[in-house]
Amino acid sequence: MKRTLYTVCLTAAVIVLVVAVGFIDGASNNSLADETRFVSSNDGTVLDTGTGLMWAARDNGSPATWKEAKEYCEQYAGGGYKDWRMPTIRELKTLYDKYEPGYRPECAVYDWKVYLTSRIHLSGGSVWTSEDHGLEAESLLFDYGCPTRMFKSVNYIMRALPVRGSDKRRYGIDTKNKGE
Repeated sequence: MKRTLYTVCLTAAVIVLVVAVGFIDGASNNSLADETRFVSSNDGTVLDTGTGLMWAARDNGSPATWKEAKEYCEQYAGGGYKDWRMPTIRELKTLYDKYEPGYRPECAVYDWKVYLTSRIHLSGGSVWTSEDHGLEAESLLFDYGCPTRMFKSVNYIMRALPVRGSDKRRYGIDTKNKGE
């Protein structure tokens, strides 16, 4: 009887351990910080292997109106590519990760953080998108991951983060425009 009870308890402990390890391992694989998802290059770009999009490793570094952000993205030439653009709200949402430890951007007045892979650096808390609504445009706030509309003339925490690749081709990367 004692041996059977011992075997049952040992088996239960092993099952609990296997389940716990599987849960922890599975949780870490869900994080955008997974080493295999974001690949940094020494040319100032970061490839998101989960979406196929290539991102600038840093934003523009200073406050920008929507028009300034659009111009910055279109003129960006990181990695020798010429087909950079403003991201869509859908694309920016793929970068937000509430499970990341987060970091405090340079412009933070309060004790708030932005949550995305540490391989992409934001100096502000919000990034403009290509979604244009007349006097307003959409942006993504990286503290809570929520989209918001802002007047295009606002620039305080607003930044530009260039992206390349096509949403229409399921986030594929087009390398035809390199160096052109």
